[in-house]
Amino acid sequence: MKMKILRVLTIALFSVFSFCSCEKENHENGLKIEAGFVCGFGSGTDSIRISNSKIKYVYYVPGNSPNAIIDTSMVISKSQWADMTKGIELKEFWLLDYNSCGLCVDGCDERIEIQNNGNSHAIRFPMGLEIDSIGHIQAILRYVRQSLNKDRFPPCIACDED
Repeated sequence: MKMKILRVLTIALFSVFSFCSCEKENHENGLKIEAGFVCGFGSGTDSIRISNSKIKYVYYVPGNSPNAIIDTSMVISKSQWADMTKGIELKEFWLLDYNSCGLCVDGCDERIEIQNNGNSHAIRFPMGLEIDSIGHIQAILRYVRQSLNKDRFPPCIACDED
């Protein structure tokens, strides 16, 4: 009888602790997207951080001022988050291997990092390069950048280059 009660208590405690750790893990380790660009001296830098509840955008021109020209954030709803993330293929992103250095020759680099449940992967590529397998992510970032930077576009984002 004592063994049966002990076994039931052990299973119950194990179930409770397992449930709690899963809840904590999902709360702390959600999907996050960080991105931005950096260009040669004086050309500008931006940073975008997107999580399941907020978008943070910062833009500044380092050659002109140490202070950000734009530093803004907006709250997003669960449905907006779901719309943003439904086309993201993490397996495809994890396979990408881009590590350019346009900045090294006074050009521009774009960077995207995705964090999910303790895993993280980042790529750096020439600014404006369209990568088919992450087209959805690039479209989201372009939309966020244009929405939160209405009056001032970063170099080469809105320009027509021939």
